[in-house]
Amino acid sequence: MSVPLESYLRTYRKRSGLSQEEVAFLIGSANGANVARHEQLDRQPDLPTAFAYEVIFRTPARELF
Repeated sequence: MSVPLESYLRTYRKRSGLSQEEVAFLIGSANGANVARHEQLDRQPDLPTAFAYEVIFRTPARELF
């Protein structure tokens, strides 16, 4: 039985072929470190950022996080 991940953000990013820096640019972040923090759930993204992830990956935020 597989254990569900807490965040699928990294999975969707890798599947799309984007780097953390590229995603950071698309969401308007200064660098890829913020994306890494969101992927590892060290920090929760704010609502506009979560909506930006939805647009980038064409997936509802409830499936990403």
